[in-house]
Amino acid sequence: MKQAKHIIWGLVLIALGVLYGLNQLHLLPFELFFKGWWTLFIILPSLVALITDPNKMPALIGLLFGVFFLLDAWNVVDGGLLWKLILPILIVLLGIKLLFSRRPQACAVDAPPPAEAPHAVAVFSGQELRLGGQVFRGAEATAIFGGVDCYAQDAIVREDCTIRATAVFGGVDLHLPRNVNVKVVSNGLFGGVENHHTDTVMEGAPTIYVYSTTVFGGVEIH
Repeated sequence: MKQAKHIIWGLVLIALGVLYGLNQLHLLPFELFFKGWWTLFIILPSLVALITDPNKMPALIGLLFGVFFLLDAWNVVDGGLLWKLILPILIVLLGIKLLFSRRPQACAVDAPPPAEAPHAVAVFSGQELRLGGQVFRGAEATAIFGGVDCYAQDAIVREDCTIRATAVFGGVDLHLPRNVNVKVVSNGLFGGVENHHTDTVMEGAPTIYVYSTTVFGGVEIH
């Protein structure tokens, strides 16, 4: 899927480059900065995500918003009404997602980290958890309009454990040991998890279960 996304973005960039070149040579004259041109930064990524991402709902919503803003710039619709309703709409969409999303299959470890586990909360700020050389039994990281970096790549993992990661208009970066398995259970609205950890399943190795909640935010696992 990542390869397909790269191919599509490559084709989009080539097309944009060709159009721009033809415009500069006056072979295909058109107005580069038309009314609402900035909405392309919403529409194009949403179109690509609609094709490549398994979860189509965020991409579809983003596309609808982008098209609405474009029509507003062209005075086809009244954008003032949307600005008044945007927060209630997002709250309703989040509620719908929570109601109709299928509950993920329970993993072997479906419990919060122990009370003594390291935790970090970043609100309009940045926080770090450095856990190198320690015995790792789990962690919690919450980023709200901020970021949390958890450096546990040199931690000692002896048994299965859990990480709870919450990102609301923010981001959580998890740097985990290479000699563990990683399983992700995620739930998000306009957000998600990128797992860059090895896909190789190691028999007998402990597993770190990452439970993530993202709202206009993201969790990255390295």
